[in-house]
Amino acid sequence: MKVKRVEQVNQAEITRDEQIVAAEQQQKTTVIIAEGEHEAQRREAAGIEAVGLATAEAEKAMQLAPVKAQIELAKEIGTNEGYQRYLALIEAVKGYIEVGSKQAEALEKADVKVIANTGNPTESLNVADDSPDGGENSA
Repeated sequence: MKVKRVEQVNQAEITRDEQIVAAEQQQKTTVIIAEGEHEAQRREAAGIEAVGLATAEAEKAMQLAPVKAQIELAKEIGTNEGYQRYLALIEAVKGYIEVGSKQAEALEKADVKVIANTGNPTESLNVADDSPDGGENSA
């Protein structure tokens, strides 16, 4: 009986040791799997962050491109006096056209009679306008 008992105790210890080894293997396997999953998630998050930053930088560059172009153009215009005169001339012509159009509209509505003695109606108007008495007295 003692031999049988020793065999049972030894067998129980062997079984217990096998279970401990199996549990430790399971624990280590679980830790290794968890660490692998954690690393995969960390790398995925880093990839998502990198893509987000790249997208944000690209969008920022696209939004700044027209502004940079306008700044560059403004700098170029600021140092180019000939181009500044050209732009001023264009604006002056636009103003002249606007004023002339408004004058023409006003003359259409006015009941004005002009007797031109000079060959050029515009010149006759200027002569009449420059005269202190106006009209024919100045000619």
